[in-house]
Amino acid sequence: MQILEVGAVIPWHTCALGKAIVAHLPEADRAALLRGNLAALTGATQTDPAALVQALDGVRATGYALEDGEAAIGDAGVAAPVFDHTGEVVGAIGAVGPVERLLADDVRDALAVSVRETARHLSRDLGAGRPATRRRWATAS
Repeated sequence: MQILEVGAVIPWHTCALGKAIVAHLPEADRAALLRGNLAALTGATQTDPAALVQALDGVRATGYALEDGEAAIGDAGVAAPVFDHTGEVVGAIGAVGPVERLLADDVRDALAVSVRETARHLSRDLGAGRPATRRRWATAS
C-alpha cells in the first residue's frame, strides 16, 4: 500500500476532492483543465478527457465524487463540493481511506450522504444558497 505524505500534491483528476471541485467550475476553466496534462498515477487513473467529462457530469448530478485507486493503489475517496456566498465552488470536503472500507457496498452510500450533507452545511455557513440558487448565480456571472 502506498501512503501519501501530508501536504502532497496530486493531480485533480486522480482524487475525489479534485473532481468535486472541477465538476463545479465554469465551463471554460473545466475545459482548460481537461486539455492539460492528465498523468496516470496508477493503472486505474482515468486520463481520457471524454470519460472525465462524463464522470464530472455524474458528480454534478449526484453531488459527490468518488475515487477508486486512481491516486494510490488501494486508496479510495468520497468528496463533495463546498460553495461560498456567490455560488462559486471554493473547495471540497471528503474522506480518504482503504478502498475496502470506503467503497464497500454497505458503507459507500451512507458515507456519500454524510460527506454531501457536511459539505452542504459548510456551504450554508459560508452563505451559499440552495443548489438551484447557486446555479442561477453561477450562470449570471
